[in-house]
Amino acid sequence: IAYTVPVELQNFPPNLELTSELVNAVEVRLRAAPGIIRGLAPGEVSARMDVSGFGEGQHIIQFTTDSIRVPFGVKVVKNVDKSGFMAISKPIQDKLAKDLGPHSVQVLELVRAVN
Repeated sequence: IAYTVPVELQNFPPNLELTSELVNAVEVRLRAAPGIIRGLAPGEVSARMDVSGFGEGQHIIQFTTDSIRVPFGVKVVKNVDKSGFMAISKPIQDKLAKDLGPHSVQVLELVRAVN
């Protein structure tokens, strides 16, 4: 499931200040049992970045799965495997395209060629 989480800067150097707008949230993909996902409360998941070594100047922050704080039972997913869904949906797509006519079949073939 896609989840928008707040960005937390940790160990911000006291002699520096932010002079431009900071992205305050990022979207991550999470995997857990449905009950755990539904029970997530705001603040239980966050993107943390230690900026103690940052000096003056512009910095680009890249978050990794290790940067995302999650409760027990929740995993951060890098890539979502869609192959199972694609295999199940292919016959449904074929039937729908056939029912809609020859132009729909051509469109479906073009879309599949791109993916």
